[in-house]
Amino acid sequence: MRIGPHPSELHVSTKDEVGVLSGSFYSVTAKLRGMIDALKTVSAIGSLTSETRRIAEAAAALAGRTAYLKAVVSIFSMTDWMYAYWSL
Repeated sequence: MRIGPHPSELHVSTKDEVGVLSGSFYSVTAKLRGMIDALKTVSAIGSLTSETRRIAEAAAALAGRTAYLKAVVSIFSMTDWMYAYWSL
């Protein structure tokens, strides 16, 4: 007996109880496959969302550092100007 996904299906075409039961079975199996695929998609989207959130947090941290460094450069530029002015 093989466990796992089976690529082929055996369809019963009779109209008796076995045929009705097999039709119901394959219908339920198809719905389950659809649900599993939907769950995989949701899981993948969730992974992307968490990755996107992580990137956004990193970008916000970099933006904060950039603003800080711009302020530091601005202060040093003013200090240099003041030294140059007072040195005259």
